[in-house]
Amino acid sequence: MGGDEKFFEYGSDGFRLLRAMGMEDIVRRRPMPKSDLVYHAPRRRKHMRVLVTENLDPYLDVHDLMYEDGRTQILGERVHAVVLGGGTPVLEHNRLSLLLDTLGADTVEVLYWGDIDRAGVDLMMKLKAELGEKYKFSSFSPAYRLMVDRAMERFPDPEDNESTGQSKLDVPDMSLVCEGLSPEEADYARAVVVGCGLIPQEILTKRDL
Repeated sequence: MGGDEKFFEYGSDGFRLLRAMGMEDIVRRRPMPKSDLVYHAPRRRKHMRVLVTENLDPYLDVHDLMYEDGRTQILGERVHAVVLGGGTPVLEHNRLSLLLDTLGADTVEVLYWGDIDRAGVDLMMKLKAELGEKYKFSSFSPAYRLMVDRAMERFPDPEDNESTGQSKLDVPDMSLVCEGLSPEEADYARAVVVGCGLIPQEILTKRDL
C-alpha cells in the first residue's frame, strides 16, 4: 500500500481511509499545492495568516514586498502568505479551502481585501460563508481604512466616486468592511456602496503598503 506515494495524497482514497480511522496524522506527507489559485507562501508555519486579495495589482504588490523585500508585515499586520482570489473564481470548486489545507499549518487565519463596491463586499461575505467555521475569517481592516481615507480626501462627497452600474445587486452586509473604521469612515463606505459607487483596491499602491 505504501509503494504508491499518491495513495496518501490529500483527498485520495488512502487519505480518506486514514481519516475515517482517525489516523490521518500518523502518516507524514508533503502537501501537494493546488495550481488553480496563484499564491505565494515563503515557508510553512504552525499558524499562518493568509491574505486573500481580489485583484491582480494588489496581489503583485504584496507578493513583491514579501518576495523581494522579505517583508512579513503589510500595513502593520503580520502576513505569512498571499493568495490571488481573482473575483468569483475563488468561490468555485472549494478552491481556497483546498489550497489552505495544503499549506500544512496547524491553524490558518484568512484576511480578505477587495474592492469597496456591492460586488466586492458581497464576494467577501460569500467567501466567509463558504469557509464556515473551519478558518478564522476577517477583513483586512488596515487596507479598507486607508482606502476609505484616500477616497474621502479625493471625493468628500461619496457620490462622486466612480459608478459601477451595480444597481441590480442588493446592498450587501457591510459589517466586515466597517470593522476597524471610525463612524465617519463607516458612513462614507456605506454611502459609496448604497450609491452603487466604487472605491477600488488600486487606490492603494505598493508604496502605501
